[in-house]
Order: sequence, then structure tokens, then C-alpha cells
Amino acid sequence: MAKRKKSSKIAIETLTHKDASRRNIPTAEYQPLLDEAQRSPIEVAYERRNRDLDPQLVWRGKDEQNWADFVVKAPPLYIQEKIHPKALIEDLKKRSAKLRLIKEEDA
Repeated sequence: MAKRKKSSKIAIETLTHKDASRRNIPTAEYQPLLDEAQRSPIEVAYERRNRDLDPQLVWRGKDEQNWADFVVKAPPLYIQEKIHPKALIEDLKKRSAKLRLIKEEDA
């Protein structure tokens, strides 16, 4: 079996966005602590389309149903888990090292 070259250590660093505007997103466990106004979904209206760029031909008012804006309820966002990306990468490295050891023992 050919010997593997020792891989050079790759430095893993975390990327932080200092200009992030939503630094304090509540986690799901804090959801009961929020008041009802913050927990209830808000209605967001999106314009259906830009009629100037519409390639369709509309005859005899059959497009009237699409004249209204598209309204959806947008629930508040919560962070489900806080997992550091560096921890995930380190865990994957450990698992791959264990698999290599098992394969070498079997060979």
C-alpha cells in the first residue's frame, strides 16, 4: 500500500460579520418569553409582477384575479440551534481520522 503524504495543517478560522444588523435573534427556547405582538406573524404584501415586463396577453379581463398583491403571513424567525462552524469542521476531522485508523487496521 502506498504511503500517504502528511497533509499540512490547515488553519480553520471563524468568519464574523461585524456589520450584521440582526445580532440578537432570539432562540426558540425564548419564544414563550416574547409578548404576543412579537410572536404573531405579520402580513407582508408582495407585488404580483411587473406588468411592463409581462409577456402574456390578457384578454377580456381574465387577469383581474391577479391584480391584487400577494399577501403572506411572515412568522418571526428564531435560531433553532447555536452550533459553531469550527466545531463541525473539527468533528468531521476527528471522524475521518477514526475511519482511516479502522481502514488501516482492516488492511
